[in-house]
Amino acid sequence: MNITPNDLRLFAEHLKNEGKAPHTVLVYTNKADKFAQYAGDSEITPHLLEAYRGDILSRYNTPRTQNTNVSVTNIFLHFLGSAHFMTPVECDHYKLYSKKTALSADELKKLLACADGRLERAGLLAEVFARTGIRTGELAYLTVDALERGYFVTTWRNITRKVILSSALLEHLTHYVNEQHIDGGPILVTRTGRAMNQRDAYWLLKALADAAGIDRNKVNPMTLRQLFAKTYFDKFGDLTGLTDLLGIKEIEQAALYVTREHG
Repeated sequence: MNITPNDLRLFAEHLKNEGKAPHTVLVYTNKADKFAQYAGDSEITPHLLEAYRGDILSRYNTPRTQNTNVSVTNIFLHFLGSAHFMTPVECDHYKLYSKKTALSADELKKLLACADGRLERAGLLAEVFARTGIRTGELAYLTVDALERGYFVTTWRNITRKVILSSALLEHLTHYVNEQHIDGGPILVTRTGRAMNQRDAYWLLKALADAAGIDRNKVNPMTLRQLFAKTYFDKFGDLTGLTDLLGIKEIEQAALYVTREHG
């Protein structure tokens, strides 16, 4: 695949249409141009991308800079329609759950298939975590009013972000609200109407895991958040965007949600 100057021009226009600042557009297009020069006339294959990833690691010293370059190149690859992306660089500074406890998309389907009757609320909880990547403490922002807007705004540790609700998730939440006659306020709360904490969420999800025959250790708010991150990255390869979606400050931390192994 020969990447042309026109591809780079169209990429810059695409970034501008997305609302990127002029300086950001310049930085992104420069990094895209570096990849274009490296690739030359070569086909974009996993082998080529692994070699270019190695080139990035040799040119930059810190995981943050390395991952920024990986992420921006992946954004360009997605724009080009590539089916392949580079994997982020791990950073030992952060620790997440082991890959052994990672939840798969197929396992999520099994969980949601069991989410009826007394487990309906647990199923909705799992779906919200897996489709939005929010934390348990952010459930309070998911209100009846948010369904009318199709999104909600959450603030966590001084980071404010907009969380979009997909059409399928909106449909399921609206059905639940109507069924439970919830007139306002947060949607997913305890049976006594109290804001849900980590313990409440864990017990609901454990019951759902038991019903679906899935290892309890694989079903919790964090593993569902990781599944959200991996699903997004596998589709777009955009680690920078994922950092924003997860509501975290550092790209190295976002990288750990999608890399192969965690401590």
